[in-house]
Amino acid sequence: MRQTPTCHSCVERQMWRVLEVALSRPDAPKWSERELAEAKEDLLARAREWLAEQPLDLSPAELSWGPIKMVYEKTGVHDPYAELKDRSNREALALLEEMREWIHTGEDPLETAARLAVAGNIIDLGIHKDYDIHESIRRILEEGFVIDDMERFREDLAGGETRGENPEVLYICDNAGEIAFDRLFIETLIEHFPRTRFTATVNGGPVLNDALQEDAEFVGLTDIVPVIDNGYDLLGTVLPACSPEFVEAFERADWVISKGQANYETLDGVSDKVVFLLKAKCEPIAAHVGVAIYQGVFKRGESLDRESSEALAGAACPPAR
Repeated sequence: MRQTPTCHSCVERQMWRVLEVALSRPDAPKWSERELAEAKEDLLARAREWLAEQPLDLSPAELSWGPIKMVYEKTGVHDPYAELKDRSNREALALLEEMREWIHTGEDPLETAARLAVAGNIIDLGIHKDYDIHESIRRILEEGFVIDDMERFREDLAGGETRGENPEVLYICDNAGEIAFDRLFIETLIEHFPRTRFTATVNGGPVLNDALQEDAEFVGLTDIVPVIDNGYDLLGTVLPACSPEFVEAFERADWVISKGQANYETLDGVSDKVVFLLKAKCEPIAAHVGVAIYQGVFKRGESLDRESSEALAGAACPPAR
């Protein structure tokens, strides 16, 4: 997905939110009002220079990571969202037993588990300061998926198991907190497809509230499936920038479940074996997906033509300055 005309202002707002979070940390610098004003002026100038230099076909996720990292560098705070991620994990874990009961008593446990997983996608502190997880759960359980390509996914896994092929699924996680909901969905997938091999992935380093290896361990995901990281600390999944281990797992997988907006933005058009599980949390993303804002989708991706795919494979993120 390409950036839109509204993305630059959104990136700037996100940068100020990251700065606010970073400065609330105990390890943050204690700036005077003058020093804070000077820091903001410098950040804004550098961010606008960065944004002006980026190619128009860059995804929103790739567009935003440069200014985010500028805040990390300016404040010296390596992981501003650490405490917020911990809180999100604990809040989500407190809901698991209740949600597990909903899954097991529902008419279609796999569909319910998928809906709950996408309900967790509202936990995105990089976009929204506050969220209502209970409202998100209520809404997705009532509405379901506006775009629902799950049946093809189910049939393919079931057919592969029947033929003794042992299908492989790579599950790309998104945010802390939300990763507990992913665990429930993966648990349910394993129950329905016991001969399919599942691998989960997390980010290789801190960026916003993206889930890391320690988050996977905290919610118990590492107890049920292997968890690898993607080899970098950026937003989304830009294959040329990922580790060889991750790229190999991606290429080997029969299906890839991609959680969240940033992964949609960076994997859209890469392969028709990718299915996107997300809530659209801004108008440009909703329009691109083809839904209203905050609606959930389980949407199968499409492949670009060969020439476009080769161009994508050769285009990694530029470095932040």
